Amino acid sequence: MHIDANNDGDFNDDVDREVLVDYNPRDSDSQVDVIVRYGDTQATISQTKNNDWGETENEGGRYVEFRASFADLGLNQSQAIRFYVVSLKGNSEEDRAPDTGDIQWSVVNVLGYPLLAGFMLGASLLIWRKPGRRVWTEA
Repeated sequence: MHIDANNDGDFNDDVDREVLVDYNPRDSDSQVDVIVRYGDTQATISQTKNNDWGETENEGGRYVEFRASFADLGLNQSQAIRFYVVSLKGNSEEDRAPDTGDIQWSVVNVLGYPLLAGFMLGASLLIWRKPGRRVWTEA
């Protein structure tokens, strides 16, 4: 996974990160190694090895989970980022998601809390004013 931490479209800055996940399903367990590296120098920031975070071969060996901390990724929780994923099968076949470009991710509060509050108030008014939503009581 290639992460553009400063959201500038260049994945090779010193603040950018690369997450390498090596998934090796076995009969009764799986082995997952995760390495986080700098985007510019490829120097290792952190690594965890021999985790059992994926399906075994008996379970199909198709799905894996991995984790990397926000600190290792150099991110905070409200930061907008870009990323893309490259998957390798064997040593030759490469699959990229998305096929071109990248995915931009941002949290809702990047708009600012006043604008978010305005959206919520507007939605509440629309729901309240919608015909058929009022409860009538007879006196």
